Amino acid sequence: IATPAYCSSDVCAPLLELVLEQTAGRDDLVVTHQEVYKNPKGQRDLSDAQLAPVPDAYRLRFEPVLYVTDRTGTIVARADITVDRGELSELLALAV
Repeated sequence: IATPAYCSSDVCAPLLELVLEQTAGRDDLVVTHQEVYKNPKGQRDLSDAQLAPVPDAYRLRFEPVLYVTDRTGTIVARADITVDRGELSELLALAV
């Protein structure tokens, strides 16, 4: 869950890019990106922006957040803010 279009800390977009890089060509994983805000391209002032349904349901007040689930859809790991390549590899190994 990240909003690369509005990331001001140089964390969100690089994390999403790293996930896509490390999962490219893998048929055993499904990667889903959830935008943080409803209608993000139409927002000019994020202080008035509404959260999208998923971040709102999880009561997330920061991003990015990475959830890893197993084959049954059970969350087996969560990483907040940022991870390095090694940590991401370890997290992705939990998904299979």
